[in-house]
Amino acid sequence: MRAKFTLSLTLLLLAAAGPAAAAPGGSVKIRSVSVPRSATAGTTVNVTVKFSGKRHAHRPKLTLYLSSDAKRDGRDVRLKTGAGQASIPEDQALGDYRVIACAGKGCAASKKTLTVTKTPVGTAQLVDQAIAAGKLSPEQGLVYRAFAAFGDRRLPAAYVGDDTAHEDTVMREVAESWPKLSTAQRRQVEPFFTPPAAKGGAASASAGLTPGAQPACPTSRYARRGWRSVAEKDGHVRVWWYSANQARFAKRARAMLAEADDSWRKLWPVFGRDPVSDEGERCFHGGDGKLDIYLLNRLKGDTKGEAIPYPGSCSHAAPYIVFYAGAEQPTRWELAHELTHAFQFAFPLMSCSSFAHLDEAVATWGGQYVYPRDDREHEFKWFMKEPLTPLKDASYDGWVFPYALEQLVGPGVMQRIYEQGASHTAMASIEAGVPGGLAKVYPEFAKLAWNHDPVKPSFWEWDGFDPVPEDTGGEIVPEQVSLGAAGQSEVDLTLPQMPLSRAYKHLKFGPEVRDVIVQTPYDADLHAEALVKLRDGTSTTVDLAKRRGAVFCPQVASQQVAEMVLVVSDTSTYRQMPQDKPIRVLANNFGCARYAGSGSGVEHVHGSGHNTTEKWTVTNLVYKREFSGEDDPTLHYALTGGTVQWSYSGTYYDCTVSAGPVTFQLPPADKSGGQMQISTFLGQKSGRRYFLSTPDLPVVQGTEVCPYGTYVWNVKPHKILETWNWPTRDFDVPGNGIIDGTNSGDEASGGYRDVEFHWHLEPQ
Repeated sequence: MRAKFTLSLTLLLLAAAGPAAAAPGGSVKIRSVSVPRSATAGTTVNVTVKFSGKRHAHRPKLTLYLSSDAKRDGRDVRLKTGAGQASIPEDQALGDYRVIACAGKGCAASKKTLTVTKTPVGTAQLVDQAIAAGKLSPEQGLVYRAFAAFGDRRLPAAYVGDDTAHEDTVMREVAESWPKLSTAQRRQVEPFFTPPAAKGGAASASAGLTPGAQPACPTSRYARRGWRSVAEKDGHVRVWWYSANQARFAKRARAMLAEADDSWRKLWPVFGRDPVSDEGERCFHGGDGKLDIYLLNRLKGDTKGEAIPYPGSCSHAAPYIVFYAGAEQPTRWELAHELTHAFQFAFPLMSCSSFAHLDEAVATWGGQYVYPRDDREHEFKWFMKEPLTPLKDASYDGWVFPYALEQLVGPGVMQRIYEQGASHTAMASIEAGVPGGLAKVYPEFAKLAWNHDPVKPSFWEWDGFDPVPEDTGGEIVPEQVSLGAAGQSEVDLTLPQMPLSRAYKHLKFGPEVRDVIVQTPYDADLHAEALVKLRDGTSTTVDLAKRRGAVFCPQVASQQVAEMVLVVSDTSTYRQMPQDKPIRVLANNFGCARYAGSGSGVEHVHGSGHNTTEKWTVTNLVYKREFSGEDDPTLHYALTGGTVQWSYSGTYYDCTVSAGPVTFQLPPADKSGGQMQISTFLGQKSGRRYFLSTPDLPVVQGTEVCPYGTYVWNVKPHKILETWNWPTRDFDVPGNGIIDGTNSGDEASGGYRDVEFHWHLEPQ
């Protein structure tokens, strides 16, 4: 009877898989499909497929699918495979899926679901959730994170997270937390401190160590049998591999010596010091003071490399580096990333744990800095796409922030940040180490992270990195501001809630929008900018924090706002912003240059013994906008033109009176004071109230014809336009933006004097 056997295949090995085939008289079939708990849309995922069949059968070619019901059909999404990996589509709907593996005509689905998420959910996130819920102690959570980092099977399934959310400096936190760990917990993680080539190392079964006040390790100066290494006399590193892997690693190890020296030469000026030498270590350290790098022919999830401190302090510590190269050789970019960690370890830190995420962000930037054309950092993009994520939570994906610092103030700022770590936590170290602090550089980063026009230069121009901020619906798309029947529209942007997070709003304004006002609440840690595109195609940036009530109402139509991007950031390192006071954008169709039109009116005076009528018509009436302060939300206009046709007639007892018709030009040569005003705010509420007035006209000489003679009589014309005479009120601008109205009233008790005004003014 032929013996059955099992093949274990991860997608990291798919590139080496041969075509589907079977030996004569036998075949293989899929026995099981295993997947992680979650994967992020747009990233790669590791799947383990086990086969059973004849021992000499060839490994079959696999096709993988995402399925919502574990049944292979046309609704399933085929996963692309290439370069040894399989990818979740970037636009894949979020939710739970089964992974179906097919080989030939046979298919099998994973028993557990794979949750597709928008952002990585790794072991650290799952552990944090459990700690917050009281299900785990922080110390046990740290142990589980170490298990995840080293691919240890003791990690409970409930804490197996997204492969892309790995962490390769977790042992620094273990060293820092060592006094808090129980004896059992120390026994579980202590072997991970020992270099692979040393007896008792994590790569060689059980360490059998007795944990004390600090982690221990074997003190032998010599490696276990079978290990080989290569180093240059004047070089900085020594590369190790096991002799059984000579054919696979020897050539790559020699190439890594030159790459390491290249990285060292570029990183030293950035950090201003060398990594701590391991020459004085009591643990096995390779026999000299060079930085030891180990190539292991094994897989460990998606983790490719780790920088591990020798037992003792978590900072100002000598490290060694391990690469898990069971599927692929480490690239020069990955080597530069891990060497950046070695430089970071050289600084004394007050809190290593607070630097965990920043370390990964800076190390990912380090790979970009040393090899800017390799672009491996482009895989890490969710922080760019998730603006509400605070900076302190950005790990590998946070590389864009130190990259922005490099562009804004130079790469030497990394040294200043890490020097501050001796007395500050990570975010406070950035605040203290960056010229101008976070209040200066974080808003600049937030603007750069828009990564769209009109921001120039941008990450796209610098590095070809094209992700842009997203909201719950995906990429932030322009929101068309429509005034509607009211002629006015309000749009709010809720402030970012978390410290060192950001928010965006993209608005487009139709041609009917002439007046745009942006109200920004006061908060010492709030920074807001408006990236403004004008109708003539030019762009400008406005600091809204300095102009808490910015008014955009230009007199020239080509200078009106066509588009506006609000870029908002919380520059605090610790406090949350209130959510009840948003940034408010108010759009109106008021005339920002002038109003022009016509008017008319009549005044009737009647009573015992007299009955007169005064009439007037106004043409070419113009109210021109006056500058009353850059950000005055109330629009002020001065009367600058108009022609009045005026007449007066009637009886006064037994006399006939008349004056005119006569023509006046507005404003009169010897008079002034005609004005118009539109109030866009009434207290805290938006409004559209206006009033109009004109100056007094010159006295007109009239005629009084009586039975006993004819006389000359001076007539004082009534004011020809007035909207606020008591008891009338201010009027509301209609939705079409045209100021059009009628005002009438009894101007004196007894009802013997009545006046009526009409006006029609169109915005321009």
